[in-house]
Amino acid sequence: MERMILCLWVLVCLGCGEAVAPSPTPTLVNMTMHELDEPEEAPATAEEEPVSAPIADPYGEHETWCEGLYKMSCECPGRDKMHCEEPKEPCPADRTGRAQLCSRPYWARKAGSFNYTCRPPWLSTPQQKVRRESQAVIIENLCTPPTWWSDLKRNHTDQDPDRYCWRLRAGSAALKECRSRHYCNPVKLAKLTAIVAGRESTWDNETTHESNYDIEANRNSYAKAKRKGWYAGSPHFHNVERWQVGYGWYGFNAALHVRLWDPMAPPEVLCRQVEGTETYLRKARGSFKKLWARYGDDVERTYTTDVGEVILVKGVTWYDIHRAASSGKLTPEEVIKTRKWSKKKKAWKPAGFVVRARGRKIKLDPFETVMWEMLGEAIPIDRQNEIAQEIRESIRLHFNPPVSNATGYASPSAG
Repeated sequence: MERMILCLWVLVCLGCGEAVAPSPTPTLVNMTMHELDEPEEAPATAEEEPVSAPIADPYGEHETWCEGLYKMSCECPGRDKMHCEEPKEPCPADRTGRAQLCSRPYWARKAGSFNYTCRPPWLSTPQQKVRRESQAVIIENLCTPPTWWSDLKRNHTDQDPDRYCWRLRAGSAALKECRSRHYCNPVKLAKLTAIVAGRESTWDNETTHESNYDIEANRNSYAKAKRKGWYAGSPHFHNVERWQVGYGWYGFNAALHVRLWDPMAPPEVLCRQVEGTETYLRKARGSFKKLWARYGDDVERTYTTDVGEVILVKGVTWYDIHRAASSGKLTPEEVIKTRKWSKKKKAWKPAGFVVRARGRKIKLDPFETVMWEMLGEAIPIDRQNEIAQEIRESIRLHFNPPVSNATGYASPSAG
């Protein structure tokens, strides 16, 4: 009996437990709205690197920087004047967009000695004045560069007022002379570049120099550059015709001077005002180093002119720098030429660097002692295209200053 009661009690205890039903398989009906809205995880992908904007080619528009290489011939019925007034066909514009005239080369003195060609007219006096002011703005930037530009040179102490003249009394004539010798004077440096630009191109920076002498000299220099590999890898050096003429304000020999700016640049870069001026000054600074090794600042010597003038000079002078930069000669002439014989007038007429420097328009002492700092600040090569563009902007602002608003302050958005 007890055994039966124990079995019944076990059965009752077993029946009291709740049966747990298995969870149903999730279907579209029994899924919650949160589970429906949850998106699937996307497969992991590698992080994309930002694409940098392409760098603009600083020499992309080189074809419009200089006039045409070879002048197009034209027919002039009269053949009696330098410029043909009524040519048979009008001349087209050159590559820079300037109008051209049917005229004889400037070295053709007699009518009929040379064929007439289409060439841009000479710059007028107001146009030459504009070019000269542009050059003065460039020199001003090279003499007093921005702070960030100067900081690119770690050992920049050339403009430190206590470097040379700290012993001299303030306001004295000796202090003024010291500063004029040891600091870049934009007026004097602009006079040096003005002498060369006025003589070589009459202030036309877009001109090409195509005289027989220029073509022969450029051909010889091109062969030398090819032999020495100065322009290995240049995309422009293979075009021989573009390296056979002189360029720009300073009548540059292309094969000798393009590499001073950038070996990968086209020869037309020498027609640009900023690039051409800095290239000439780089040549002048290189000549100064060679002359300084020869004379220093204390070697005295005498120069004699062809009119019997004897000049006592000391150190490196403007005359020495110009002679070395233009001809590569570190020694002066035995007799410095200040005149030449005119066959037309049958008389002597003033000529040469010394006469042009002493002229009433320039008034530069050609035998003044020159220091390194007087040749301006060299543009850093790694940022030269950027800085050249900034100087061009300063030229634009010089001729087109911002318009003042009603408050009397310049509007930053104007111009």
